[in-house]
Amino acid sequence: MARSGSENRRWSTYLQYHWWKYLLLVVISAAVWTAVFDSLARPDRNEKVGIAFFGDGLDVQGLHDEVSGAIERLTDQQISVVDVEQVIVDRDLLGSAVTARSYDCDLLVLTADTADLLPAHGFFCPIPDDWEDVSVYSQERDGVYTAYGVKICGPGAANRFSRFCRDDSIYYVFLSRESVNLAGLNGQGSQSDDAAMRVLEYLME
Repeated sequence: MARSGSENRRWSTYLQYHWWKYLLLVVISAAVWTAVFDSLARPDRNEKVGIAFFGDGLDVQGLHDEVSGAIERLTDQQISVVDVEQVIVDRDLLGSAVTARSYDCDLLVLTADTADLLPAHGFFCPIPDDWEDVSVYSQERDGVYTAYGVKICGPGAANRFSRFCRDDSIYYVFLSRESVNLAGLNGQGSQSDDAAMRVLEYLME
């Protein structure tokens, strides 16, 4: 049965004042589906190894290729993403930057004077006690010095990582308190998820 003219007018008037509700429904539906697909595509935290270099002069692509090419023989852990990021940030904003990125990376590389701006116990995991013959970065708390960082590049450094650093400053690598890839060293993740530790050991060779 054909719709009467009055019904058409009522429908036209309704759409004139309520069209935005349908548009909003379409936008929300699209946003929900996008979020769902992004969530499904995002790797689990233990499937990603991340390195954040806080400074200038890093060969990001070269380091990424080096780690990506070695990751399968370094660990039995299934790693789908290797992320290497160079972060240049104002010193006054460093704390916020490290906090924001500590959930996205496992290894953070900073100079000693940059690390001095942070309370290390709140940002980094202490390095293993059995690491020997390495130059470390320590901070004092309540009269006790704890080692949080290991020298990874600078004058005289001849390890694998230093080949990708064009900066003459001394850099230390720190272990994120939030990483799930440190073999449980920081109380996070499983002991079998050791990819970040294996990568660090590889880069220090």
